[in-house]
Amino acid sequence: MKITSLKKDIKDLSTFYTLVIFLVILIAVTVTVVSSFNPSPENTGLIGAILGGIIGGSLTLLGVYLTIEQQKTKDFLNAYPQLKNNTEEILESLEFLIVSLNSNNKKSIKPLIQSVIDWIVYT
Repeated sequence: MKITSLKKDIKDLSTFYTLVIFLVILIAVTVTVVSSFNPSPENTGLIGAILGGIIGGSLTLLGVYLTIEQQKTKDFLNAYPQLKNNTEEILESLEFLIVSLNSNNKKSIKPLIQSVIDWIVYT
């Protein structure tokens, strides 16, 4: 269980670092392109406006991403008790089937197989 948690943490960090690197590259390219035209006081305001838009948009994107991830976690935690109950029921049924199939009573196998087929079809 800890390995999957570690993998998820690494994936989250790699996504975060990818967004940060993309933001830095975008800012660098924007400053280079705008500064190449003619650095003047008017361009300084333009650079500030563009950088403000890039930073604001990036932070919004990061916020939306984190909100979606939090919602996925919340949905899983809400559904977990039902998933656990379903899994326990399936395991109990499988244990019963294994015990029944391991018994040497050949007469009980045909109804058992029919009940498994019915369970699969109607579930």
